Amino acid sequence: MPTTMEIMVWGQKMKLTSDEDETFVSSVADLLNVRMQEVKTANSAELNTHTIALQAAYLIAADFLKLQNEIGELELTLERIDKTFAGLQP
Repeated sequence: MPTTMEIMVWGQKMKLTSDEDETFVSSVADLLNVRMQEVKTANSAELNTHTIALQAAYLIAADFLKLQNEIGELELTLERIDKTFAGLQP
């Protein structure tokens, strides 16, 4: 059942509704805050919050897609291993 909770992102309180538990949602907010700080630290130019958030979102999405690709490759490897072992069984 969805629950409404309050989190803090980049110094701003934000209410959101999620099916996930509060610990998970807090972890997501923490990740977003860390990535936003990384973007701010990595840029010598003064960036506004919107730009920092968009760049952080891009980095998180890129990590997500990379992990999806890695999972796909691992699934293919497991299928090959399964077929190999299936051929070895009497």
